[in-house]
Amino acid sequence: MLISLLAMLAWPAQAQDIPKELAEIYALIRSANVKLGVLEEQVALAEQEVARLQNAANRRSRDQEAIEQSSFAVGLGIEIAEHDMIESADRICRDEFLAAGNPSLSVSENALIDCADTLTLRARYNVTFDCSSVHLEALANGEIGLSGYVKAEQDLADLQAQFGTMATRNVDVLPFPACEALDVLELPLSSERRPTVSLLSDLENISFGDSLAFRVTTPDFFSFLYVVYLQADGAVVNLMPRRRLMRAQQDPNTTLYFGDGRDGRQTYTAQPPSGTEAIIAIAARSPIDALDVLEDEADGQLKSDRGRGARIDQVEFLSLLEASLQEMASQGGGRREVSAGVLHLNVIP
Repeated sequence: MLISLLAMLAWPAQAQDIPKELAEIYALIRSANVKLGVLEEQVALAEQEVARLQNAANRRSRDQEAIEQSSFAVGLGIEIAEHDMIESADRICRDEFLAAGNPSLSVSENALIDCADTLTLRARYNVTFDCSSVHLEALANGEIGLSGYVKAEQDLADLQAQFGTMATRNVDVLPFPACEALDVLELPLSSERRPTVSLLSDLENISFGDSLAFRVTTPDFFSFLYVVYLQADGAVVNLMPRRRLMRAQQDPNTTLYFGDGRDGRQTYTAQPPSGTEAIIAIAARSPIDALDVLEDEADGQLKSDRGRGARIDQVEFLSLLEASLQEMASQGGGRREVSAGVLHLNVIP
């Protein structure tokens, strides 16, 4: 639980010896601890208030009870949802917290409990590096660490100089295109109801000739699935082209296999050049027209929007994908409409 994690944190014995940045982090944690302590007291008061309302049920109207109960929940729900230390909460859980204060919306007590159980102490740490996402989080031993990714080895070295090697051990270096893919898909990747992508071999480094077979498991809703491979040579390979005019809809919680050579499927193996590659799986409740219109009728691969029959390159693909997701969000879709999974690969000789 979030509050129990905060309780584990203590100001270091040699506070005067820690870097300024860490001092600021500990100050933030202590401030959050105080705030959440107040919330914990409010929750206890809420429980007492609910019990009182239940005991008075025979004497008061049910409408009046709802008014009294919701008046307390409004402030509590909003304070939890907007607290700066619950960065790990997804949009659905934030909506559940806010709904607790709206008398016109029904709230599932079990859903609220589940959301509270998934919260971890995490806050975004602002960095100036190009293409990066770094968070401060409480580790199991009560210390503060960093997690996330940066684009370059020098970026990681700068963080290590500030916070030390141990505190930054969960920060990955993801060169292009993996880093840019994660940047573009930040909101879809934050959904708990997203597709998952994993290699069948579970290898971290793939040598030339090794299998690149992988699986994609769809989320728990009917979706239109897009699977794209960004290769180290700069190519964009569409692995889920349309088979007819309308893209086929995928059933929930279905696992699809790619590159294993079974049941008539192709066999994928790592080939030169070496470098960072990425597999992107996007599940959308409605087709992404901006991608579908680029498919070549002959082979299903994505054509460049610049015309002349050229294939789309990775920069153009990611730029187009970002623009199409923003357009869908502006039309009311947002992260509930599109979710995504990204697997980054390191191909070596």
